[in-house]
Amino acid sequence: MSHEAKLGLPFVVICIVLMLFLMILTTIDPYIGKRQRRTLMIISWMVISLILQNYLEWKMSVSTPEASMILLRKAVSVYGYSIRPAILIMFCKLVNPNRKYRIGWSLIVMNSLLYCSVFFSSIVYTITDNNHYHQGPLANVCLYLSAGLLGFLIYLTVREYKPENHREFWILILVVVFILSCVLFDYHVGNGEQVHDVRILLSHGIGAESVHLHYIHI
Repeated sequence: MSHEAKLGLPFVVICIVLMLFLMILTTIDPYIGKRQRRTLMIISWMVISLILQNYLEWKMSVSTPEASMILLRKAVSVYGYSIRPAILIMFCKLVNPNRKYRIGWSLIVMNSLLYCSVFFSSIVYTITDNNHYHQGPLANVCLYLSAGLLGFLIYLTVREYKPENHREFWILILVVVFILSCVLFDYHVGNGEQVHDVRILLSHGIGAESVHLHYIHI
């Protein structure tokens, strides 16, 4: 096992263990309704899959380039771009389970189809034969969609629950800051091995805590 893998794997394990612990709490807590518990479990499994996707894609990005591996890396990356906004819409479902969110889901499907174009086009991004990632003109569509869904989630949370004290207000603000921090690390931090490992911990360990904070707030 490489030095990079040894360094990154403990963080991945910590994040997954954290998620499983929160899932256990969700299962045994008698105050969580059946629908909300189901939604929380779906979110938790989605976050775990994103943790594994992030780590697997990173492993492939530092591997010896082969045609089959590059094709698999593209598929794994498409999954990552597709699941991120889906997690946010599931948070919306947690806040208000009665809405259908048809527009949101339609945008998520369109986002997924757009990123699937990586298999035959470089309009979004491409991974070269040398296993190097290159952005296309539409590379940040997932970022913009996620930002829009995050804004909608904030609006929905404030409208549905109207925080009446400073504690509830700061919980909401803290979740937003955590999510924005993840975005900044994903898009603006360099690609050194150790930095990438910190990104895994922040993006997904903090994401796990966000699930818990949403649960407390609701």
